[in-house]
Amino acid sequence: MTTGVEHAAALRGRLVTELVASGCLTTPRWTTAFRAVPRELFVSRFAVPDRIGRYVHHDLADPRGRAGALAAVYSDATLITQFTGATATSSSTTPSLMATMLEALAAQPGQTVLEIGTGTGYNAALLSHALGSTAVTTVEVDADLADTASAALALAGYAPTVVCADGAAGVPAHAPYDRLIATCGVTRVPPAWLAQVRVGGVVVVNVSFGIAVLTVTATGGGCGRFIGSAGFMSLRGPSSGEHRPLPREVADAARGAGGQRQDVALPAGVFANPAVAFLRALRYPALGHHVLWGVPDSPVHLYDPTRHSWARAVPTGAGRVTVTSGGPADVWAEFTGLVTDWTSRGRPDIDRYGLTVRPNGNHLLWLDTPQQVVAELT
Repeated sequence: MTTGVEHAAALRGRLVTELVASGCLTTPRWTTAFRAVPRELFVSRFAVPDRIGRYVHHDLADPRGRAGALAAVYSDATLITQFTGATATSSSTTPSLMATMLEALAAQPGQTVLEIGTGTGYNAALLSHALGSTAVTTVEVDADLADTASAALALAGYAPTVVCADGAAGVPAHAPYDRLIATCGVTRVPPAWLAQVRVGGVVVVNVSFGIAVLTVTATGGGCGRFIGSAGFMSLRGPSSGEHRPLPREVADAARGAGGQRQDVALPAGVFANPAVAFLRALRYPALGHHVLWGVPDSPVHLYDPTRHSWARAVPTGAGRVTVTSGGPADVWAEFTGLVTDWTSRGRPDIDRYGLTVRPNGNHLLWLDTPQQVVAELT
């Protein structure tokens, strides 16, 4: 009979085999780290979203459900580890995405790394195993999460520097770093992050549904490509911007009351296309998007709470939708203009796009080469 530790190790080994087979893990340093670090030490109670958006809850401390919980821990799934009200505010990211980002970070022994968003501490443990604890600084805005992660890291045998602070400001006390990895989402790369990384260093960050790999330039900016899609939880903290809830009147209207109506054509599948979602979030960061999970041909809502504007698109078949919209801004025209531009460029995937971040904070979105600028993002 195998022990619980042996069973967890077997599940962990199976997951690593899958990550290697899929091409997410290619470097022995990271493969060894994923095989060695017990993910279950960093998550105790968590939830996993199912295919229609509901949550399946697990508790490793419950003997009756421990087998299922361990299986979930070592699946390629995001584990939601904290809710604030009904909103998920912390998680342990899918291992395949973690592996992809760590491989892209290309950190070598002897280099230092700043991690933005400690969360559970699992990613910091992987970094510490591969590079040594003294090479890793990780920052978390939530004091409870920082304390819990520190305890889990110590239990696992790692001791990176854990700082409780606003992640948007980085950790200047330990700068400069050779690498920076952000396990949270941003709409724009904070200038402090680039300023705290050495020239030639690498920054890996989720920018508006895309994973950008930027090399820091001699001018203090950054430039590099997007390597794929992702949707991390947003950076939290005083410097990350005020959360603006959807105004009630906009929410009520977006459910179908009032507004102007029009019947228009729309290319099939654009709402679900990752490149379109990426471009919408990058070019119009305040423009939200909502669709019912698992419901074919359900209405799609676009809304901008900063401008009290919205649009509701109801599929009517044959590539057409009925659009109801309202507010001072024509968010539907903004969205369809974006789709038209994307279509005219041959419907490029995310990995054909890149980002240049200037020292003044302006961002340039480009296609294929930095010289082919698509949009300037302020």
